[in-house]
Amino acid sequence: MSCSANTINSIYIPTVKVSYSVDKIMLLFWRHGLGKVNRVDFVPIIKENDIECPYFKQAFLYVDSKSAWHPDIVKSIEEGQPYKIYPNKDEAFEHLRDEKEYWLILKNKCPVPYTTTTLNVHQLANNLALLEQQMAEREAQLTERELELTEREAQLTERELELTERELEIAKREALVTELEAVNTRLSNFNRDRTVDDNDENMEEIKAYNFVNSLDNVLKMMKKAHNEYNGYIESEEVDYDDNYEEYSRSDRINNDEDDECCEYCQMNKKLVLYNWRCEDGGLCKDCADLLTEGDE
Repeated sequence: MSCSANTINSIYIPTVKVSYSVDKIMLLFWRHGLGKVNRVDFVPIIKENDIECPYFKQAFLYVDSKSAWHPDIVKSIEEGQPYKIYPNKDEAFEHLRDEKEYWLILKNKCPVPYTTTTLNVHQLANNLALLEQQMAEREAQLTERELELTEREAQLTERELELTERELEIAKREALVTELEAVNTRLSNFNRDRTVDDNDENMEEIKAYNFVNSLDNVLKMMKKAHNEYNGYIESEEVDYDDNYEEYSRSDRINNDEDDECCEYCQMNKKLVLYNWRCEDGGLCKDCADLLTEGDE
């Protein structure tokens, strides 16, 4: 759909010298018969790095409601072409005449509507500054909230890593328990296969072997041996008996010539059980109680 003079109420000049005022532009348009300008909005030209151009600015012109733009301007806009004018070509004063300067006139695609207000320009500028300050404060709050969210995300990630590590540790423990259960099952099956009748000459020896090699009894003997070993390791160099007599750790071992070496604990003690697992094997009272506890 083509534009008409009634629908084009605002035009746009991309570059005009900063020296031009609103009254000057209105006068030039009236002098050239291009239309009666009712309002001019200037907008600075921003270059790279947010630097304002010091020589030129943009101008948005609005025609008076009782007037219209020149038909040539309307025709160029309808054809999608800029309309060129030479604002100072016909100046009467030679020092003001400029035959090279020209303006390109385009359609203003985003006109700012008219408004009525009792505020002056200073009040409007102050209100604008207050709005900008509020926007800056809200942006600072949003930035702070974004930082908080980032910190919380980092904490969540750290907790997820901790949970993953705990799950791996639990999985390792479950695998170890499963392996121990499998070993216990194999030992139980092995012990069951080794069961013999009461008339077997080697029954006592095989029962002792099954007892010693079962998982529960192996763990029990390890614990007993560990406790006995810790009993001989004290933090003090010298101990005292009930009568406060001082003696060394070497005195704890019975070195009597009548004592023999226990096959299990390898300590010189009085043997109470002979021919254990072999012809020359003997056990002291403590080891005999430990190893024959399940036979009662």
